[in-house]
Amino acid sequence: THGDALTVRYTGRLSAGTIFDQTEAGETFEFLLDSDVLIAGWSEGVSGMREGGRRRLQIPPELGYGDGGLAGVVPPNETLTYVIDLIEVRHPD
Repeated sequence: THGDALTVRYTGRLSAGTIFDQTEAGETFEFLLDSDVLIAGWSEGVSGMREGGRRRLQIPPELGYGDGGLAGVVPPNETLTYVIDLIEVRHPD
């Protein structure tokens, strides 16, 4: 739910299949659900996941980096694919 702290491992690919972002082996990524550090597609895509779950997200440009892309990393109007493994959910106190 909104405000939960999530710990994940993930791989992000461009439409051509090239990996553009991923957690390193043995590393994790932690974030607050619905925080400003996420693209909208992540917030929508991981909502409702349970610990130990895996999802494949197909994120259209309007929920990703849009017309501008991400300089030198994601081209403009790129559809992104993420595979996300949810390791842990911590609820706010």
